[in-house]
Amino acid sequence: MPFLDNQVNFKNQYEPGTGTGHELKQREVLPLPRKDVEELVRDAFSSAVERHIEVGDGLQMMIITKEGIEETYSELKKD
Repeated sequence: MPFLDNQVNFKNQYEPGTGTGHELKQREVLPLPRKDVEELVRDAFSSAVERHIEVGDGLQMMIITKEGIEETYSELKKD
């Protein structure tokens, strides 16, 4: 969860040069582009696969948008 807090909600990310300590200005939270979100999810699952051999060899994502539901499949690392 800390990984996603940092990468999605920009928790503990500050604008460079805005001060020190409590003077730091929090980075603006903006919606991530779909491509970035998909890559972030793949990276998170790929990282989990490296640590837990019980995890499968692929990642099936169901992407829900206003246009409908799209299914994608990505192979994960195989050892």
